[in-house]
Amino acid sequence: SLSLSLSLSLSLSLSRSLSSSLGMQRLGACGRRRLRPVPAMAQRGFGELSLEQMKTRDRLARGEIKPVRIFTLGALREFQRVASRKRRGKVFLPVDETGEVGALRDEVRELLGLKDIPFEMRELTTELREKMLSGWEPNAVLAAGEEVNRETIMGMREEFEVDLAEVATAADLERLWTEAEAEGDAVCIGITAEAEALPFRDPTPALYPGMPEPGGDWTVLSFYSFEPIEDPEEAAAELRRLWAPTGATGRVYVANEGINAQMTVASNVMSYFMEGTRLLPALRSVYFNVDHEFDPEECDEAPFRALHVRVRDKIVADGLDRELDWNKGGREVPPEEWHDLVKGEETPILLDCRNSYETEVGRFDGAEPLNTTFFRESWGILKDRLKDVPKDAPVMTYCTGGIRCVKVNAWLEQELGLTNTMRLEGGIVSYTKFVEEQGEESTFKGVNYVFDERMGRKVTDDLLGECYTCGAKSNHITNCANPTCHVRIVQCGECGAPQNYNGCCSIECRNAVAAEVGGAKGGEPKLKIQRSPPPPKRLRMEAGPKDEGVVTYGGGAAYGSHLIPEPTPTPNPNPNPNPNPGG
Repeated sequence: SLSLSLSLSLSLSLSRSLSSSLGMQRLGACGRRRLRPVPAMAQRGFGELSLEQMKTRDRLARGEIKPVRIFTLGALREFQRVASRKRRGKVFLPVDETGEVGALRDEVRELLGLKDIPFEMRELTTELREKMLSGWEPNAVLAAGEEVNRETIMGMREEFEVDLAEVATAADLERLWTEAEAEGDAVCIGITAEAEALPFRDPTPALYPGMPEPGGDWTVLSFYSFEPIEDPEEAAAELRRLWAPTGATGRVYVANEGINAQMTVASNVMSYFMEGTRLLPALRSVYFNVDHEFDPEECDEAPFRALHVRVRDKIVADGLDRELDWNKGGREVPPEEWHDLVKGEETPILLDCRNSYETEVGRFDGAEPLNTTFFRESWGILKDRLKDVPKDAPVMTYCTGGIRCVKVNAWLEQELGLTNTMRLEGGIVSYTKFVEEQGEESTFKGVNYVFDERMGRKVTDDLLGECYTCGAKSNHITNCANPTCHVRIVQCGECGAPQNYNGCCSIECRNAVAAEVGGAKGGEPKLKIQRSPPPPKRLRMEAGPKDEGVVTYGGGAAYGSHLIPEPTPTPNPNPNPNPNPGG
């Protein structure tokens, strides 16, 4: 057995657990009231379920593989936290390999990125397993700015100790499988490593002499590069090192094909942040797409709460089975030229390359939405739309920040043979900044959906969206407050009010959330519903019992399923003319 030093933060775990179970309502960025339910399943890419995850889900359903829950403990957990690496997750073993310890160790090493780090697998006690599954953090978090190295890890105070048996043989693993199956649960294993074996970086001199303490206003920005990355793990570690002194937060994906980042940086250290970012060879000439600046005193929190730099297969999940040259993707059109083209009397083909939940609440005048649920669905739709278009016909594309259109236009030119494609430089973010600075009337109407805590930024007062619950005009985007559903919908303030649907997409979800806090309350919402709600555009109906419908929701930030009673058909005075079912 091994004596492990673990410390518990009760307030953190209580807050996290309560938020998870209740789908807690709170103020979002810039004072906007919004919901933050816990996602039912973590996603890859910018809010899309990867093809690999879909295959894994199907294999699980067929009983071909079994899951093992992995939790890092002790010094290893703190090391993973500092390095922005996974601290927990799942691995899957084929049913005929569930007793092979070597196969499990290989899966764990790949999941956690341990490479040459020696580690041991430990059996969790029942009490510890339940705490880890509830989201409990067993390690004390160091004070902000405190140097994290081998000495600070070794010097952590011991608050209580547990003895955990090692999982080292096939017999150990088989026993865990038997016990887990009897309890109807997955096998849970703790991973430990000696602090002396962890490759902490040695303290380095200050990167930015003279840099002030990060503070004051914040700036939201995004950037991407399709410069090839030979070692994504090494590049990710270097970016964390370069950005740590600036206090930057955000979501960054690194892959062999390049880097994709959406971030928030304190405005008073922005120049230092940009200087440090350009030290990475792949970002030496990167264009920083600055969105806007805002005062944190007027906001509940920043668009991003922490910095996550993660290695991915691709920086934008595209589903393509062939390699394209991303540097051959048509002509970039600056915002001022784009503005004139859209206002012109003869606008070329104008394609909105975002997903349907984005175009529902905002789009350019005259734009044709692709109506996709996932970006990887774009290619078949584009092929059908442009099959009769002359190869030299002008085709304009746009997305939020420009990165998706790099891939779209590269495919249009290299796969379809089009020769006159144009894409909006910097996307909608860059365009809206242009019209605001120049005092021009925006040709983009409504809300620009963004992939951070804000979810949307209003560009004009036009209400293009339609409340999923009652059909009223609204541009307010939210996720269902039931964490097992979490479908993304447009919902007006009245329907989302506590006395009505309480931020949920349906009566069933509202009652499910109410049941978590002491018993569901029966009855209909006080709001008089004008119509029977249509199914979400990202909903797939699957075969089920005659009196039930199995509803599977595929949202951009999460994936989950639940059972609801089959609704009674009623006339719909405002049907959706362009339904887009899909998974």
